Amino acid sequence: LRSGRMDVHIFMSYCTFHAFKILVANYLRIQFHHLFSEIEQIIDDAHVTPADVSEILIKHRGDPDGALENLVAELKVAKERPWTLPTEEESTVEDVEEEKRALEENPEEEDMEKNQLTQDNREKTEKLDKISSKADLAVKRDLSEYYIEEHEKFQKAGKAD
Repeated sequence: LRSGRMDVHIFMSYCTFHAFKILVANYLRIQFHHLFSEIEQIIDDAHVTPADVSEILIKHRGDPDGALENLVAELKVAKERPWTLPTEEESTVEDVEEEKRALEENPEEEDMEKNQLTQDNREKTEKLDKISSKADLAVKRDLSEYYIEEHEKFQKAGKAD
């Protein structure tokens, strides 16, 4: 994966009146305003995101009247803009072409990265093998010393009888 690439497209809905009321309650700390009815009539056709609405509300956090008046003005402008979703075919063609460009950017660089990762993995595996071998030898040595000590104890106990 590279930064800036998008492998999954997620459709995020536009701001609804219900979402708007939650944003207003959070940012402006009000539950009702005389402009709510006007906003309710135009917000669905304006196709604005909750982030767009939040931006306006944050700018005018201390002035609920000013915030909502600015929002109404922005919603009216947004409502007049042409709005269409890309068709599935348009979206697919653009995605395929973008993927081709991304792959053509520098395939040698990707190969170099893969080779470096493979080399790093080999080196790590070799280090682990050495550590494992040393640990095995240490365990065998400790066990040998333990058995020798136990054998000596056993022999002493037999001579004492």
